[in-house]
Amino acid sequence: MSFNDLRLNLPQAFTPLSGEQEHRMSIHLVDTLCTDTLCVEGSIPRELLYTLNRCEVDSNTRLQLSAKTIELFISNKTPIKNSLTSDYYSQLVTEISNACKWLLNNNSSIPTDHIANLYHRAIYMIGEEIKQYYEQYAPAPNHLWGQIHRLFEHAQLHRFDHQIDEALNCSLINTYKRLVLLAIAGPYQFSQQESEDLNLWLNSYAGLIEFSHQIGQNLNPEHYYIDLARDASILGYQQVESKGLTEFSILAVNPLPVYEQLKKDLKSIRQGNMAQVKGLSDHDPISCFLLLKKALAIWSKSTSRKTERISCQKTAEVVFGLHNIHGKLRHKYNSSSTKQGTVTNDSLQGACIQLPLTEASKISVGDLINYELKENENTYRYLAIVRWVQRQSNQFILGIEFINGKAQPVSVKSGGQQIEAILISFASEDSLVTDSGVYRNGSIVKVKLPNQSFTLNAYSGPLISRHSGVDHFRIRRASAYQQTIPAAASG
Repeated sequence: MSFNDLRLNLPQAFTPLSGEQEHRMSIHLVDTLCTDTLCVEGSIPRELLYTLNRCEVDSNTRLQLSAKTIELFISNKTPIKNSLTSDYYSQLVTEISNACKWLLNNNSSIPTDHIANLYHRAIYMIGEEIKQYYEQYAPAPNHLWGQIHRLFEHAQLHRFDHQIDEALNCSLINTYKRLVLLAIAGPYQFSQQESEDLNLWLNSYAGLIEFSHQIGQNLNPEHYYIDLARDASILGYQQVESKGLTEFSILAVNPLPVYEQLKKDLKSIRQGNMAQVKGLSDHDPISCFLLLKKALAIWSKSTSRKTERISCQKTAEVVFGLHNIHGKLRHKYNSSSTKQGTVTNDSLQGACIQLPLTEASKISVGDLINYELKENENTYRYLAIVRWVQRQSNQFILGIEFINGKAQPVSVKSGGQQIEAILISFASEDSLVTDSGVYRNGSIVKVKLPNQSFTLNAYSGPLISRHSGVDHFRIRRASAYQQTIPAAASG
């Protein structure tokens, strides 16, 4: 495989780099460049890097002018990302990715040991481009995955895959494996915070997954597959079968060792040993447990649809957020918080809804919504959780899961103040949805319904979910108050 076989997507270089441009770049991209300048929106370095990536220039000059920007970004990605808007950060990521690829594309005078790092950093930066699509719930272009696969295969041929890049503090193969596991995890089913926390965990354990070249036509349904010859993401067992791919280009991915480690970490969290959970030892134990449990369910494909989906075309009203929903249930809310969506399929468990980008620009996995559907003379209302999001052209597509039960607007006492909450009653079970920070397992919760003078005392039980600043947990009514508030009818 030659460098031409990498087929790296690069911007066209139309004009030679002038002496004046080179001098200006030497000042801003080398002499005075620091992390702080990369943290500024509209900074000169990004604009100059954009220009450099579109100029004809020899490999030595390109290396001198772009190497420091690449190094600083990789070493300080988090503070840089936190300082910039998502759009500007995405543009910076793309230009640094282009800079890495240009250096690989014209590497005649670059030392071999530095070329190994360039392979690694190109894979890392293209991976950052893919993550930006994931964070926006947009489909990542397949050509990005194709470039990563070819870079990895080429690095293996040159035995660069196990070399450590000090700035990245890991080997090339581990960076590649992290991206593979993230894709397998179903990134459209995680909030941005969940994805960031999952990446911290993957930094420690992604190396456990095993790669092997597929031999023969017997595929393992517990494995995933990579077609190194195609522009495509990670393939499931059925996708490989349906496409009839040849065995020569297929890399089999065995994630089972990662699942076993994940189960050990879940056990450690249950036993109160967060220090043993690498990457997440300083995080909230409950949030970590829910995240790793969710990742295990997705990776091991243990979740399945229990009821049949039915295609449809219906108009629904959707309200996002605990406090907007609370106002809706009390008939005291701002009508501008109501969004119009189209239901494309539904079932007893949930529904799929299309919303214009303008109606749901800040939607996230885990958001609480009120879903209202009118059919003939009937109105159906559901409380639901957003389980996955995908962005397609000018719309968001949401997968929501209904929360069974009758929702009632209530208030609970927290920190000496009454705060809004939602009581959900289903058969003989009750649960509460509150802002994060209220939940304490086993503690007494005082629940007050609107326009009522009495208070229900209850004990908080297991946490059901924690997303987007909202906790949903079971409660057990204190026996002395069992009949004070009649159990609501299920619906």
